[in-house]
Parts: sequence; structure tokens; C-alpha cells
Amino acid sequence: MAQRNRQNTLPVAPIHTPTTRSASASVFSPSNSLQQRRATQTNFGKSPISLSDDEKGIHFDYNVFVMTWQDQIKMRQFNKCEKYCREVIEKLLVAETQRTQQTQSTLSARATAYQFPDDDVHTLLEYRSKVHFSLAYLLKKYFKRFDEARNQYEESIKTDKENPGAHFNLANMLVDVFKDFTTAEYHFKRAIELEPSYALYRMTYAEFLWHDCHRHDDSAAQYEQLVQYYDTYSGSDEHVHPNEDIYFNYGLLLRDHLHDIPNALRQFERVLQLNADDKEATEEYAYTLQQQQQQKKIQKEQKEQDELEDTVSISLKQQYKQNLKSSKNSKNSFRRSQHEIVLPNFDRLVSNDTSDVGMAAIVVETTEVDTEAMWRKKYNLLLDERNKLNKLLKLQEKKQKVVQTQLTKMKQFMEEKSNKTLLRREMNLMVKNGPSYVARNTKKAHKIMRVCKNILGQLDVVYKNDGQQNGNLNLANSNVDDEVD
Repeated sequence: MAQRNRQNTLPVAPIHTPTTRSASASVFSPSNSLQQRRATQTNFGKSPISLSDDEKGIHFDYNVFVMTWQDQIKMRQFNKCEKYCREVIEKLLVAETQRTQQTQSTLSARATAYQFPDDDVHTLLEYRSKVHFSLAYLLKKYFKRFDEARNQYEESIKTDKENPGAHFNLANMLVDVFKDFTTAEYHFKRAIELEPSYALYRMTYAEFLWHDCHRHDDSAAQYEQLVQYYDTYSGSDEHVHPNEDIYFNYGLLLRDHLHDIPNALRQFERVLQLNADDKEATEEYAYTLQQQQQQKKIQKEQKEQDELEDTVSISLKQQYKQNLKSSKNSKNSFRRSQHEIVLPNFDRLVSNDTSDVGMAAIVVETTEVDTEAMWRKKYNLLLDERNKLNKLLKLQEKKQKVVQTQLTKMKQFMEEKSNKTLLRREMNLMVKNGPSYVARNTKKAHKIMRVCKNILGQLDVVYKNDGQQNGNLNLANSNVDDEVD
């Protein structure tokens, strides 16, 4: 099934853009100001970490990190970018460790117990989660080091369990690379749970259920929730805009797998309401109308048949499926959703194969034209041809076997009768002595001709029926019990 990306079409849920915050105590061990500032510097790009004005805390500027990451990717400095990410992670780990130690020391002095860490440490963890996220994308997209990328996504989730983008990207990679559908489904569900209003997560989850798990009913349930979301909020929320690809794909699912043609027509109609110039939707709508007419015709014929017969050999649904296979083949151009988020909470994309989506930093992994479906189709055609040839060969072998069996039995019959009645000797005498001998032995000649006639008739049956006989000669009419004396 041919897939294509449609970019910049999904509604964007409001996402809070992180601001610069500071940890309220000095978290780097060097005692003087110069040493403290040096400890915050990075060697492979502009440092997003800096001391606060009062030198009692640190600032982490996420925008600085993102811009540096972006520039290095644009210039294809991938190795430098990896080192930069790892260096920033190391700085944040040091800051977290020292801040936690200071917090514990303070709590011990006050003899007070807290269940959760200090808010400043929690903020550092959130930032480190985003850096792990960016490093994971770099490793997966540009280095193809999938195991390491998976570890970084998992570290991002471990550091900030409420990072929906990390769950979403990890789920996609588990499907595409590791084929671990069970774990992938967990992370899809977790991303949707954390951000239920973000249509990208649910749409991709629906595609996963459809194409990878073949759970068409479950996929339809996800599409139905998306449709209900648009019906509820598209008029009242200016940030929610209906996505025509969702209606388009839902229509294909309803028609081709759930055989709900009326509902499929409604989905294609909604696509055309949003974009009257959508040629694919127009073609699919026309094709679905044709299927509906054909279904009505089948229903009418089925009703007439039911009136004549108490039972039918083929149900209406089976007839409908058979007609679908034999009728005009639809293009069925499934529209694949956006596939992966690059940087959470950033409004610019980085590489040439990405695009902007409002205030959210969402990127689509560009996909080449889906040649897999084309080669799959050719492969299936070759298999069909091979099966046809095998059937022809088997049929030919069966024909030859039947003919051989018939000839063998006729030979045995001739040999048995010749031993018993001297059939061959009499035939030789008639040929040798000529018509006068035949005239004197007309009775013997007549019996011999009857046997020959029966044999020739059996040979005609063999070739006329293409070897489909059961291999048994019927010589009952030959009167071979009459011996030739």
C-alpha cells in the first residue's frame, strides 16, 4: 500500500516553552568564581549552563542548547554534536549530584524528611531528559546506532517519566527497527495518556494497530476518538483544525477492512469538504460509491435467491469480498502520519528533511517513495504465476499417468487374450493368406474386429477427456469371453 507524508497538517496542542531557571545554591565545587565559571563551560559548543548573577546557583538556557544543536546538524558536524550532547549531560549530572547532596545536608540539619527532591533538582532532571532526547534522535537518524539511541530514549524517560515525546519516538523505533510491538504499544499509550489532545500520537498509534498488528477494530476506535475530538473542539478552539488525512485514512480502513461503506463515504465527504481539490479523495469517493452500488446489487440478488432457496451456498459478505477482488482495483493511497519528534518544545526544525508545525518542534522523518509495496505486488504476481505453472505441470503429469495406465492395461488385456485364444496367430494368418482366408473364417474375423474396435474406442476416451478418466478400462461390451477357436 503506497504511503505518503502530509506535513504541517496536524493540530498542535499548546506546549509550554521552557524558560531559564536557576538552582538556588552553588552546585559546582570550585571555591572561587573563576573556577566555578570554568566548570560550566563546554568544549564542543556554546554552553547552555552558566552561573547566576549572585554566583549562588546555575542557569540552564535550553534555547542556547537547541540553537547550538541545530547549527551543528545543519553543518553536518554530527560527531561534534554527539560530543556536545554528552558534555552537557555530564555537566547536568554533576550539578544534580551536588545539588542533591546539599539538599540532603540541609534536610538532615533541620531533621525534616521530604518525599521528593528539591524543585531545582527536578528542573535539572527535566533539562537533562531533553538533552538525552536530542542525543537519541542524533544517534538514530544520522548514525543508525539504534541500540545506543534506544538507551538514550530510555534514559530520557527514566529522567523525566512525563516526557511524551520520548515515549512516542521510542515507540516508533521499537516498531520500525526492533519489531517489539508489545513494548511499543505501551509507549504509544503512555504518550497519549500524557498528552491526550495531541492528534499526532493517537493517529500514529492507529496506524500501528492497523498496519503492524492488523487489529482493525482497535485502529478504528482510535480514529473514532480523533473524529470525536475534532467534532467537539474544532469550532470552539481556534488552535484545533480538522486534519483531512485522518478522515481519509479512516475511510480506507472502514471500506477495505471493516466493509462499512456508508461510514467510509461520510469520511471521504468530510475530506472533500475541507479540500474540494483533493484528487485522491475524489477518486476514492467515486470508487466507494461504485462499491456501494455493487453491494446493493448483490443484496438484491441475494434477496431474490433467498426467496427461491431456503439456504444459500455463499453469504452476502463472502460475495461482496469476491466482487471486491474481481472489480476495479483502487489506488488505496494510504497517507502516513508524521513519524517522529526531533526536539521537544522548540519551534524550528533542523535538517533539510524536516518542517515547522506552529509552536511545537515536530519533524517528520522523510520517507522515500514506498517501493516496498511495489515490489511486494510484483513478488505476489510471480508467486501466482509459479502456482499456475505448478498446477499445469501436475495436471500434465496426471494426464500422462492416466494414459500410461490405460495403455498398460490394454497391453495386458491383449497379451492375456492372445495367450488364451491365439488372437495374434489368427490375425497373422488373415494378413498372410489374404481375403480368401478371411472369407472362409468370417466368424473369427468378426470377433477380432470387435475387440479392436473396443480398444480404439477406449483410446479415444483417454484423449477426449484429457486424461481425466479413472484409469479403468470398460471392456464389458467386447464379448471377450467368446473364445476365438
